[in-house]
Amino acid sequence: MTDLHNAAYEGLTTIKPGETVTPKNLGNSWAYFRDFVDRVTNHCVNKVSPKWASKLAAYDVWIYDQCLAMEQSLRIDGPSLK
Repeated sequence: MTDLHNAAYEGLTTIKPGETVTPKNLGNSWAYFRDFVDRVTNHCVNKVSPKWASKLAAYDVWIYDQCLAMEQSLRIDGPSLK
């Protein structure tokens, strides 16, 4: 959980919203937000995978959900969880 938390927190604090949104979607707030959440989630997955992918059953099935849940919790509940 600590690795998952740290990876999601790092993504939230280093990834800037809107950096990869296509010009067509800049005015679409939902596309803008979804792009940010997806990039933070992918950052988390990429950070924890080298250590945990070969150690946990069904890792490949559930890791995206776990990183998304941690990202959501940190973003909504705040960094006081650190």
